Amino acid sequence: MVRENGTPSQQPAQAPDRDGGGPAAGDDVKATAPGTAPHSTAPADPADPEGPASSDAERAPATHEDVPAAGAAAPLPETGTAAPAGAGEARQRRKLKTVRDMLLSMAVITVGALFFYFVQPTDTGQDPVRAVDYAVEASTASRAAPYDLVVPEGLDDEWRATSVRYRQSSDHGAFWRIGFMDPVNEYVALGQADGPARAFVDDFTRGAQDTGETVTVDGREWAVHTGGKYDALVAEEGDVTTVVTGTAGTTQLEAFAATLAPHPNQ
Repeated sequence: MVRENGTPSQQPAQAPDRDGGGPAAGDDVKATAPGTAPHSTAPADPADPEGPASSDAERAPATHEDVPAAGAAAPLPETGTAAPAGAGEARQRRKLKTVRDMLLSMAVITVGALFFYFVQPTDTGQDPVRAVDYAVEASTASRAAPYDLVVPEGLDDEWRATSVRYRQSSDHGAFWRIGFMDPVNEYVALGQADGPARAFVDDFTRGAQDTGETVTVDGREWAVHTGGKYDALVAEEGDVTTVVTGTAGTTQLEAFAATLAPHPNQ
């Protein structure tokens, strides 16, 4: 184009369109995402000490969540919780204290129980021996026994029966026994059985041995036995063996044997 004065125009020639209608290669144009306004970078201002302008995201102000409050401690990194120093020793001391308190409590209770036991009044005149009545048992046994069952007669009140028993069948056959405490608290027992004599005598007298001596009491002959625990008088008549034994001496055993007589039911 030529101006009227003949001077060529300064308007640049328009570049011809290309097939895609896009800019030519080498053009300084940045691609933008679809639907996003093109963003241009302003040239750096030499007077700006901060340098070139930042993007919107870079220049976004910090929120209150990003900046700690004034005077607040900075958050510590997450780590496992460590046990306080000396925690194990403290637990051990508590256990020892519990055991010690329990032992002290038991000691106090024991001392208190012993105190009440020793200070409580006791009846020293009370008889520790529990007497039994053998009359009914003797009457029943006399009817069941296959031999003449004997019982003591005429004993004074200072003799106390402490046990009575009859067994129709035992290791020694039909077995009858009565236990007594004599006036001086020595043990005396009467026993009868129709089983083997030697086994019965050995068991009933706790192993007393025959001395070879004999005594006669009211026309009945008794063999004298002695032992570490009991002494005894033994009388054998047919299949029936009668024994008087105990901790009392031979004289007291003879006195007891003199009271024996068949039960009235026979």
